[in-house]
Amino acid sequence: SQITRPAPLVLLGHGGSGHKRNERMVMLSQMFCEVCGWNAAAIDGPVHGDRGPVTNSTDPEYASMWQRTDPVGDMIADWKSVLDALLTLDQVDAEQIGYWGVSMGTMFGLPFVASDPRIRAAVLGKAGMTGTSVTRSNIAPQFERYASQLSQPLLFTMQWDDERFDRAGQNDLYDRLGSSDKRLHAYPGV
Repeated sequence: SQITRPAPLVLLGHGGSGHKRNERMVMLSQMFCEVCGWNAAAIDGPVHGDRGPVTNSTDPEYASMWQRTDPVGDMIADWKSVLDALLTLDQVDAEQIGYWGVSMGTMFGLPFVASDPRIRAAVLGKAGMTGTSVTRSNIAPQFERYASQLSQPLLFTMQWDDERFDRAGQNDLYDRLGSSDKRLHAYPGV
């Protein structure tokens, strides 16, 4: 359906081994657009989708992505550029911008959300300070830097028995989040 009035925008960050057009991103986009009447946009993470070959987080390219000079800073810049462009559209309400991203979508999204006050609310999660994904990516220093700066209302989702981010590390990250309006939703692993 065509949006004819300024409507909220939700930016969507996919997980590791995903891409902007994977089943979950398409389903969420359709829900936000068709059910809620909002706008939605997703971009590929480094070496994912149109940016590269990764389709599995065990792919060597996934590990090398984290060895680049500043992959988090690069994604912050990419998201800011995308948001700048989307805010030129009449159908986007600049006062109602949200972000949704879990796992790798949080690894890149939490720093982005914390550094951009145009984002008014976020859903983050399936990420933490410890676990195999943290070891592989060395994301903990980025979380330490940005978590306390996050001030937007936030829903943090936690997979109780996550194979990539352990429970204590997820709780630790949640505790570090600076938002005064944060909620935790824990659910069983799949």
